[in-house]
Amino acid sequence: MTGGRARTAPPWSYAVDPETWPDARITGEPAAAVVQTIARRLAAALRERPELSLRALAAQSNVGRQTIGDLLAGAGWPAGRMS
Repeated sequence: MTGGRARTAPPWSYAVDPETWPDARITGEPAAAVVQTIARRLAAALRERPELSLRALAAQSNVGRQTIGDLLAGAGWPAGRMS
């Protein structure tokens, strides 16, 4: 995360029931709840537009396909730059 500290545990690991990510209850890490919200909204947007693949979304958003997949799975933290 922009300006954040290095993180070793993935966001899903802060879920009480990680197998239900991104709908799991999060404890102990507010930033994991933010990633969860991103994952939920992203998954909903992809459901609404079934013609949009991860590859197409990556190309349109200039975000790597693996990064998008990791966010959806709760396996990675978003990274960013201050402009």
